[in-house]
Amino acid sequence: MFYGATNFINNIYLSKKWNPGTFFNSENFTVSSYIKNYKEHMLNFPCEFTTIGKFASSKQPDEKLFFIRPNKDLKEFPGDVVEFKEVVKWEEIIRGNNPNMSNETEIIVSEPYNIEHEWRVFECLTL
Repeated sequence: MFYGATNFINNIYLSKKWNPGTFFNSENFTVSSYIKNYKEHMLNFPCEFTTIGKFASSKQPDEKLFFIRPNKDLKEFPGDVVEFKEVVKWEEIIRGNNPNMSNETEIIVSEPYNIEHEWRVFECLTL
């Protein structure tokens, strides 16, 4: 059994060294898939699906706090609570300078919650 970040598990899967034995489906490991299936039971429900570029160009108060994270679960960047003005600065920095992200990177945006820890549980079905 492998334990670690989604990108780590995906790399093991892509190596084909432990297949069968590992699985990864990039369409299932997305926040949009989680929201579709778990709806209001997700911490970040409701949320907005957008891109870094579109969100950075929206009209928001500079000091307003948002929780943002990538839609994909491959950790292009870690989810974080940030002021809107920081998102604008960040988008300007990554524009054309980051091979893993662009202003078209899909993100989710939601209200921040004050949490101390995060756990994820994945259900595995036996056929």
